[in-house]
Amino acid sequence: MAPPARHLRRMLHSLLGRRRQRDPHDLSYAAYPDGIPDNTPFGEFFWRQSRAFTSTLGFDYIWLSNGFGFSHFGWSALGENFDGRQFARVDYGQVSARILDFWQHYRRECPDLPVDVRGTNYSTGIDLASDCVPLTDIYAGDFLRAPAPNYPSGALNEDFGLEMVGYMTRIARLPGDHFPFRYYPNDPWFWQNPWWDLYQREPFDIYCPLSTGRLNGRGQIENPQVVEFLTIDTEKGDLDERCALEVIPHIRRAIDDFPDRTGLLTWVYPFAEYHQLAADRPERLDLPYFGDWFARSGINAGLPLNTVLSTDDFPEVVANHPEALADTILFSPVPFLAGDWEEALIQHIHSGGRALLYGPLDPTSPIVRQLLNLETGEGIEGECSLHLDLEPDPLVRWQGNRTFKHESILSAGPVCEQLIDSADPHTRVYATLRQGAEERIYALTRCSPEWQGGAVSWIRGSSSFSFVDQRPREYPADVWNPAELVRYLLTSFGYRFVQERQHPGVKPVLNFVTRHRNGFLFSGFKADTTAVLRYAFPQGAPLLVGAETVIQDDAATYFLDKSFHKECRIFVHQSSGGVLSCKEKPPFPTGKERKLQVSGLQDADLVVYPPLERMDEVSFELDGQEVDIEVTGGSSGGQRLAAAHAIHREGDCIHLRSVTGVLSVNW
Repeated sequence: MAPPARHLRRMLHSLLGRRRQRDPHDLSYAAYPDGIPDNTPFGEFFWRQSRAFTSTLGFDYIWLSNGFGFSHFGWSALGENFDGRQFARVDYGQVSARILDFWQHYRRECPDLPVDVRGTNYSTGIDLASDCVPLTDIYAGDFLRAPAPNYPSGALNEDFGLEMVGYMTRIARLPGDHFPFRYYPNDPWFWQNPWWDLYQREPFDIYCPLSTGRLNGRGQIENPQVVEFLTIDTEKGDLDERCALEVIPHIRRAIDDFPDRTGLLTWVYPFAEYHQLAADRPERLDLPYFGDWFARSGINAGLPLNTVLSTDDFPEVVANHPEALADTILFSPVPFLAGDWEEALIQHIHSGGRALLYGPLDPTSPIVRQLLNLETGEGIEGECSLHLDLEPDPLVRWQGNRTFKHESILSAGPVCEQLIDSADPHTRVYATLRQGAEERIYALTRCSPEWQGGAVSWIRGSSSFSFVDQRPREYPADVWNPAELVRYLLTSFGYRFVQERQHPGVKPVLNFVTRHRNGFLFSGFKADTTAVLRYAFPQGAPLLVGAETVIQDDAATYFLDKSFHKECRIFVHQSSGGVLSCKEKPPFPTGKERKLQVSGLQDADLVVYPPLERMDEVSFELDGQEVDIEVTGGSSGGQRLAAAHAIHREGDCIHLRSVTGVLSVNW
């Protein structure tokens, strides 16, 4: 039987504090029955009270929400150390020590009480720069079981880039041995239930963050091991089973499709180096602030970034597990500290790897500048003209010109980069900024013959917003979003992610590509369903299972839904273009698991990615007739070769040439 309400009131008054006299400073608390002594640290008070509260009410653990334990400004992009105009406004050592002191009191007062956290609304680098949050010390102190989960900014304001960047930077290093994923179907505190009121029953905020993979030092992809829901009940206390019935199948499918290899881009995140920078050169905390915001804006502009690798683990992967990075492009800030991170990055590129670097070159070493064929001079900032040698998104109903803006305080300084050797045949400049007679390099690619096929691209990067009334406000539509250029720059590596939009005010489509069982999964969100997507990969145009596409110039055009989660195992080169489709068919004969049927082929070359464990079970039918083949180059199937179609295996895929008709792939 529940105790009477008056007994509950007495219990809570005792735990939370009861006024003994009219003097507001003379209060009785469960942990301080005679009042709180002068100069008691807040951390001691909070955790001692928490121990009394949880033990009395029988709680198993405690959850700290809304940035509690990290920042006084958990909902603001500004903080004690950055007010929108100046960094290093406080002493980093003092403020970070004060935050850490809170957690050290937790360890002293509540050594056996598990604690989980929501964290702030922002990322590791933003919190470090604006609020001096020493996350590396908090992780090392064994205070947390797991990092903070993904924050639902995708639901609240469609800022999925901020959600993804916050998620990836928190899991780049782990305080324990796992990390969670949180989904936001209901909210008991407000008159909203996101599944109905914000997501419109669309699962994009399931498939997008659950496409994230963490690459560890052994070259293995780690996925979230815990799924948390906020919450199962509504603001009225109702348990609406319709919500669970609709949400759970998407959660289960996303888990079944967890990435098991690196995605197209792997973010090499300098978790340790950012904190070292804060301790040694706090005036340069503009670097992590800009870097995380730039990655956020890139994701919002359609950059397929969803794999993260800490610089703690990066050198070990390069040295001992380079195969884990063979099919990915490293996405990394320009190294601002000499050491293992810089050495491993250069070794990776010189050994045939690919990397896309971003950020200013003034804090980096001469070795990195030489790698990029760049030096620094006088900077330019403010309004500039952008000169672009890249394919921008087509804007169907807009013919205006866009200006370019570079705000130094939010972009880690002015644009200072110039070519060292303008005659270098291995350097291709893709973007420049001009201001009057001054010109600076903004984006380029280098590929030296000595690098065994390796290549490096670089983009200076700029903020995509200004602060208005202490809040970040995106630039208007007639100003370039600098982060869009990162997606355009993927062309230098053979990838095209083109988005045909009506005008620049139409939000770009979010795109994430993961690898699972040797296949490719395309997940994303279209804020505006009028946007049209065109994909081209080095292997050819991707054929998404269950969709039709128009092939032109080796690119596949798709008119996808608002939320999409599509599989691809077949790429095609077809010079004549046309309409192609890839459909699931019943597997046959007995023993086969799947059949994919491709229609519309005309003298096409195809690349097929079956599951690796089924590679020797692959068979083909052309216009309903079985094709006798020998999958050469690694298969032990022992079948006969159909020379007309020149079928051969190359690594983890099968190549077919000169195919016309309807092709079925079985395994």
